[in-house]
Amino acid sequence: SVTMDFDNTGSVTTRDFNLQQGVQFTTGLQSVTFDWRGRIPSEESFGFYNGRNSVSVGVTGSGDVTYDAQFFHDGSLPPVTLIGSGGAVIPDPSGGGGHGSPSMLGIAESLQQAKTPLQMIMICGRNESLANNIRQIAAAKPIFIEGFTNRVDYYMALSDFFIGKPGPGSISEALHFNLPVIVTRNGSTMPQERYNAEWVQENEVGVVLKSFSEIQAAVRDLLDGGRLESLRANVAARRNVAVFEAVDLLARFIPAENVPNTMTQAQLVRD
Repeated sequence: SVTMDFDNTGSVTTRDFNLQQGVQFTTGLQSVTFDWRGRIPSEESFGFYNGRNSVSVGVTGSGDVTYDAQFFHDGSLPPVTLIGSGGAVIPDPSGGGGHGSPSMLGIAESLQQAKTPLQMIMICGRNESLANNIRQIAAAKPIFIEGFTNRVDYYMALSDFFIGKPGPGSISEALHFNLPVIVTRNGSTMPQERYNAEWVQENEVGVVLKSFSEIQAAVRDLLDGGRLESLRANVAARRNVAVFEAVDLLARFIPAENVPNTMTQAQLVRD
């Protein structure tokens, strides 16, 4: 069971979620409570077993997560697929598209049925089942399906806009390539990613949906309605200088006597 502000309304509720068939807890703790910021007071650890493999999941007070010995922070969290006793527990911490979201299948089906002309690049990561299912869709429009790859930047450079979750990494990479984003924000959105969707709306660099069931209308409005160019102009107007701001922020916490007189700010950046 999970207790939190699912709908970001200030009202905390509890929801129960069922594990997939054949998956069991190996720890007595089977519930977690988040505060209004989506954080927990202290670290809590959970263990799962499917009759063949086991995985441990620890949630810290800051909202970070460890899968076994591997540490992840906020938007970089990969999904953990817990399959029944005939399969395997699969934590996929790698990049290259990670483990493609099942929602991609519905998005592909909807956009193939849309009247709006477009081409699609679907990055499915290590989710081979997802890639195969997308390949079975009747393709009325050009679609390129890629599995795990180290060329995500290349595919982004080919694109005009990005569809995905409101993770900070996804949004930052898309904006770096001047791509407006289409993301969702609802009760299933990770607490630490909710403000990212609000930021997208406030800065007019993309479109925020309640669910991807609205994707067909959103893409139609983006392409046929002329919004794409205005959003791209907003994206292009932004300049990410966080790498330089970080040096100034760190300087506030480092006593001046600990910094060599000969070290300039530029050297600090390079180092």
